[in-house]
Amino acid sequence: MSVAELYRWPLTRNWGEPRIAALRKHLRGYVVLPYDDAMSWDWARIMSKKGHPISVADAWIAATAVRHELPLVTHNPRHFQAVDGLEIVTVPA
Repeated sequence: MSVAELYRWPLTRNWGEPRIAALRKHLRGYVVLPYDDAMSWDWARIMSKKGHPISVADAWIAATAVRHELPLVTHNPRHFQAVDGLEIVTVPA
């Protein structure tokens, strides 16, 4: 989900091919964690929590972090505060 969100930037901002190629090259330096059944259950649990709406995209990002027991780094911590079992890392504004 995070990679897809990053790929949206060049499309909405009309980046040229050299800049898109640089983004793709940069992203090859990161590990993209695979989907599995347990992550889908985490996503379903996050999406089903009553009284705490979360976007589908943010729920996938949160489910990935929960599934792999990793902290989630974000500039939008309020999007994720209601997710049980999620460590949020952010820089105060």
